[in-house]
Amino acid sequence: MPAGAAPFAQAEYDRRIARTRAAMARAGLDAIFVTDPSNQAWLTGYDGWSFYVHQGVILTHDGPPVWWGRYMDSVGAGRTCWMETDAILGYADHYVQSTERHPMQDLAGHLRIMGLERARIGVEMENYYYSAKAHQVLVSELPNARITDATALVNWERLVKSEVELEFVRKAGRISSHITRVALEKAEPGLRKNDLVAAITHAAIAGVDDIWGDYPAIVPLTPSGKDATAAHLTWNGDRMRAGEATFFELSGVYRRYHAPLCRTVFLGQPGQEVLDAEAAQLEGIEAGLDAARAGNRTCDIANALIGVLARHGIQREGRADGLDPVRGHDRAGTRHGVPLHARAVDGRLGPRDDRDHHHHRERPARGSVRCRAQDLRQAMTDLPTTTALLAELIGFPTVSTDSNVALINHLAARLEQAGARVEIFHDATGAKANLWARIGPDVAGGVLLSGHSDVVPVTDQAWSSDPFDMLEEDGRLYGRGTCDMKGFIAAAVAMAPLFAERALTRPVHFCFSYDEETGCLGAQALADQLRGRAVMPSMAIVGEPTRMRVIEGHKGCYEYSTHFTGLEGHGSSPDQGVNAVEYAARYVGRLLDLKDQLRARVPEGSRF
Repeated sequence: MPAGAAPFAQAEYDRRIARTRAAMARAGLDAIFVTDPSNQAWLTGYDGWSFYVHQGVILTHDGPPVWWGRYMDSVGAGRTCWMETDAILGYADHYVQSTERHPMQDLAGHLRIMGLERARIGVEMENYYYSAKAHQVLVSELPNARITDATALVNWERLVKSEVELEFVRKAGRISSHITRVALEKAEPGLRKNDLVAAITHAAIAGVDDIWGDYPAIVPLTPSGKDATAAHLTWNGDRMRAGEATFFELSGVYRRYHAPLCRTVFLGQPGQEVLDAEAAQLEGIEAGLDAARAGNRTCDIANALIGVLARHGIQREGRADGLDPVRGHDRAGTRHGVPLHARAVDGRLGPRDDRDHHHHRERPARGSVRCRAQDLRQAMTDLPTTTALLAELIGFPTVSTDSNVALINHLAARLEQAGARVEIFHDATGAKANLWARIGPDVAGGVLLSGHSDVVPVTDQAWSSDPFDMLEEDGRLYGRGTCDMKGFIAAAVAMAPLFAERALTRPVHFCFSYDEETGCLGAQALADQLRGRAVMPSMAIVGEPTRMRVIEGHKGCYEYSTHFTGLEGHGSSPDQGVNAVEYAARYVGRLLDLKDQLRARVPEGSRF
């Protein structure tokens, strides 16, 4: 690493790359192209005000990441990235804002040189800096590649901070405390709002002691009076007035890392209604902080706060979330339940669990969980969540002749995130795998949700769309496995966080097997592997397509192989030989007679 270039040591970047590559493997990706500026900085150290032109980071499973962008910005990449200059690529200025060519054509050329013209490449489709035009051009330039959505893949890896990152957040926190004090001290009737913001900005950039301030992801927000009831209003030249409250949304920043704070100042003597609201808010904040502990989820924090406010007669709607400490508006929303990991800035949480999670995955015991029944009912009817997960599963081409391991790893990560204890069993080749998972107490009984991960081939079939890129059209979902039976797997896994929130007295089990389409091979192997265990389910729901009818049983069968061996003879004396085909035909005829006899013996009222 060039001396003084990137803000962290090489070991920290190696940790980040390893985590990201593991996530790529779980998603079945050969490479990712990252355009989120915060993700670029996290992977490479790049820090420049250049996100308004096309740029990004290419990461494969080998070698260092590659920064790609406008040529004039590649000089800045060389000054801030940890990689050597051969991992920094720049495109010419005639690509910028051109109607005749596009920077993605240059990127596609580099991807072809890297041998990725037929690769499965993840891109951040739900990102401000990856335009529809960019995606269209990249797809057209790489027609044999499978370009799929990898939005938030890197963001998830960023959520749990290392100790060196937390030190940067602590430094940002000192700046946040300083600028908040400046804001409260400066605020007075008659002061122009822009002058207040100027003082806040000066304090934020000047920093504290030897901790210099960086620019924030959002400008200081300081609405007053009725303006404070609206979100995200910036300042103007109005003067502050007595009898008004002003809401501050501020953050100190150190080397891109944020520590946001919100405060409210009331100029003058507040009325009882304001004092009551203050008391409710302070009580709610304490309840939220108490819920912010390892094992809980972010929805528990929001529900703790909202529950207190409700008791005080205050109805709070909308999200409750926060900036990820690295600059940018990618958030860990407290409405939807991101699992909390220990290792907090203020020491409220215990040490983070760093045990091996590769083979037998165990999750630390959960604390008390408080999620409202209203949230549960809402999530149970959240079809977009299940549909989005189904699209991810369809993207894994798990034809029975091919490996299903990438899909199984992806499902394992999803279930682990929800709090499940997960085990993976590979076959002798290592190319096929079964998944077994459990949510709830370690007692016998409960329900098993079972499905197979493989699909039948698409060869020589007249598909009008990519069978492994799910298409939603006219209220229907098209893709190989949407019904049989990745649809059921998506529905089951989407429910896992809700199962985890309930005080279950019996566990919910998950079983996803391989090679059902070629003879239930994976299910047979898993049955052998689990035989004799004490904690087993009492019943199973197998998600085969039945037009939503409950099928509680079906006919069994025995399979026999019958061989007929003839005796060769000369055509002039056929009676001296034995024709095997003749006797096989007689045998088949006898079986057909037996079929008719058995049909006539079916008991009245039989379901079969």
